[in-house]
Amino acid sequence: MRENRDSLEIRESRNNAESGEGTSPSRAPVLAETRRQRILRRRAGFRLSTEPSPRRGLRLIGVPAADECVADMRSAIGGFAIRAKVKKLPAKGRAMMYHNAMIRLGYVTQNLSIPASTNRSLRLANLGDEGKLKTLIRDNISDLEKIIRWNSEHGVGLFRMGQNLIPFASHPEFPYDWKVAHDEELARAGKLASSLGVRLSMHPGQYINPGSPKSEVVERSLHELRYVAGILAAMGVEDGVLVLHLGGAYDDKKASAKRFVETMKPETKTLRHLALENDERIWSVREVSETAAALGIPAITDTPHHALNPGALALEEALDLSLPTWEERGDRPKLHISSQNPEKQAGAHDFSIHAGDWEILRTALGSREADVMVEAKGKEQALIPLGANVPKLSEEKNRA
Repeated sequence: MRENRDSLEIRESRNNAESGEGTSPSRAPVLAETRRQRILRRRAGFRLSTEPSPRRGLRLIGVPAADECVADMRSAIGGFAIRAKVKKLPAKGRAMMYHNAMIRLGYVTQNLSIPASTNRSLRLANLGDEGKLKTLIRDNISDLEKIIRWNSEHGVGLFRMGQNLIPFASHPEFPYDWKVAHDEELARAGKLASSLGVRLSMHPGQYINPGSPKSEVVERSLHELRYVAGILAAMGVEDGVLVLHLGGAYDDKKASAKRFVETMKPETKTLRHLALENDERIWSVREVSETAAALGIPAITDTPHHALNPGALALEEALDLSLPTWEERGDRPKLHISSQNPEKQAGAHDFSIHAGDWEILRTALGSREADVMVEAKGKEQALIPLGANVPKLSEEKNRA
């Protein structure tokens, strides 16, 4: 295969051992991606270019994890294979949906190195100041673009946007139609993320509870979820994720899960991006995975939550349940990791991930691939001990 700075091919291959047939050179070019090709491509961490390959197949944009990589990946559901041979690009301008990436890392809401934040907010009493509100939102989106570029340059494939990207967007007193006012800015940021291979997500807080027996709580929850789904839709990010906890049990888990499913089933635009996460007190990975299956959506294992609420499962067994739930959507599985700050109350995140916590996850994960969201006070700095190509800030800047 001819090497190219940033393109690879996806080609159809036959399993000669089983069929005894080779690939016919006269066969028509594959210029449209099938569902099976899409699943394989996205598991491998590639994005498609807009132009067909001059050879038979589809063009892919990506970067290998190694300096030089020659690899075949065959789908368990068909005879498709990805074969790539490219050289590693310099970090600057790198598209980081790279080939055969077993683990990709990300961080949440802000970048300490730039610095930049997607989580600026204001007091509810000031919500009527439309000029101030629009400026704040545009600053959030502008910083999101800065973070996306920075992530791409430093090989960081994930980022969780702040829930206050558009503060109080679901509040009934929000003063204007944010979807109309910020449509172009959101679309531009989403296009940038897709072009650079940075996967985006959002995570509403635990007060969002569609399974509540109180109708007013359900209604407020749905408004907030529709806001997040609207953000991801406006950005056009196919693999964007809306992470949510199941909420309260109200002394009857079975009834609460049933209410959750019944409430969410009609919310098809939200379900397109929704993924359910276990928590440290109520819902285990098994229970979350079962509820997710009822909605046809994936589940996320949060490792410290699982340690506190294992539901009689080892971490490897929990991953056995949650990772396959991503297959139907065709996206890379997601996980969360954090470490307890030993000087603070239970649940408080430390600046970085403890070596023991990371090793436990790596061991349980084995050779399986995953996108791992690092929830740490150190943000992108917390990725350094995990092997990310991130410049270290001085101790003075970290303290600031």
